[in-house]
Amino acid sequence: MNKNRLYTILLSLLMAFLFMPIIQEQLGIFNIKPLTGVIHKTEKPELTYQNYSERKYQTQLERYTSENYGFREFTIRLYNQYLWTFFKKFNNRNVILGKDKWLYDRINVEEYCQNLSDAKTDKMLSDLERQTMHFYKLQKILKEYGVNLFFNILPSKTDLYPEHLSEQHKKTDCFRAIDYLPKRFDELGVDYLNLHEHFMNIKDSVDFNLFSRTGLHWSSISASYVSDTLIRYMEKLSGKNIHNVRMGEKYHDAPKNADNDLENMLNLIFPTKPSDNYYIDLEVIPDSTAVKPNFVVIGDSYFWNLKYVIPLDEVFNYYHYWYYFREIYFDPKYRNTKDIDLVAQMLDSDIIMVSLSVRQLYNIDMNYLSEALVQICYDDEYIDEKRNKIIESIKSSSKWMENIKDKAKKRGLAIDKVIWSEANYMLYTFPERYFEELKGDGIPTCRNSSIEEIYNNSLKSKIANN
Repeated sequence: MNKNRLYTILLSLLMAFLFMPIIQEQLGIFNIKPLTGVIHKTEKPELTYQNYSERKYQTQLERYTSENYGFREFTIRLYNQYLWTFFKKFNNRNVILGKDKWLYDRINVEEYCQNLSDAKTDKMLSDLERQTMHFYKLQKILKEYGVNLFFNILPSKTDLYPEHLSEQHKKTDCFRAIDYLPKRFDELGVDYLNLHEHFMNIKDSVDFNLFSRTGLHWSSISASYVSDTLIRYMEKLSGKNIHNVRMGEKYHDAPKNADNDLENMLNLIFPTKPSDNYYIDLEVIPDSTAVKPNFVVIGDSYFWNLKYVIPLDEVFNYYHYWYYFREIYFDPKYRNTKDIDLVAQMLDSDIIMVSLSVRQLYNIDMNYLSEALVQICYDDEYIDEKRNKIIESIKSSSKWMENIKDKAKKRGLAIDKVIWSEANYMLYTFPERYFEELKGDGIPTCRNSSIEEIYNNSLKSKIANN
């Protein structure tokens, strides 16, 4: 081969290497695995004279180009793999490496190892006590209408497997919600299921990991393992015969569902370690005498693994998932809790499960408990009257208004909108300040004037479904 031909070949290869990203970007010749996690995408800018003259177009185009060049995803994965392979480091600060290549979520670890001031501890205790009383009162009121509200405490990976944490992550003696809530629930007689305690008790007696080495949430096999416990608790609570499930044989498989979610967040090319995940398939036990209750779940992302393993359609007439009391899943009518009639939805339910993992127990209200309590006790007109009085108080306070103006400026919102939002927050966060009947530990006797009609309509619907 002569030199000219060699140079031509090398130049062609070089040009192909340089232009392949552009070709890939435009044509998408290769199927590139997308990145996992929260990805913020810049919209392709529109070229206008104003955007160009103000240099907004150039800035946005540069950002858009850097986020959309060909092979970007592979390049990022290659760099992440380099960091992990040679330095045992992650390009994601939210994932913490423990011993034996165990992965932990940063927020969970920080909750486990928190070092709090006395002032912060006092505030957290006060907030939890207030929210617990809201839950207690709402649970008692709903029980009057045949609705069973209960709390489900889900386990913590850091509490179950602290032995795999690095030496720098040590549990402290500071205040933790998991140490407070069960005791307080017992004192009040609140209906709750403590799966966290259950998991702590069975950890050493099972032959599988209750949390995947590479997962944030409880493992699929754990969710399968306690499905019977969960359904039987609902059965006991409601006094109804509910379809139960039976477990199949345990089998080994590649990670699925949420069992690999932390490792997926690392966006590597190769896994950190071969999988050690096990699974159990569930099936519903036929029972002609069983009923299918209306089921609502309010809580965090741990519910997804229950959804993955339990044939919920065969157990419940319907199941609606109110994710952190914001987004609504598995409801054909609604997508957001802002759109629902809260009282009607509650009374249409047979069982409502508030389900949170250990790290989320510092806010058990989720902007739900207090709002539900207020709305089930009072008419909208009376609530509006109380809100308007709070608005008057805000407007009459120069210090409060300065704070409102600052919030409006930072958020780019109208001042009146921020005032209304502030009043609404105060009304539903501290309802005992504005509604005399909600003070103390007694169960309020006042009711929304429409509640009997709503209850009778829901009762007819439930009878028709069963």
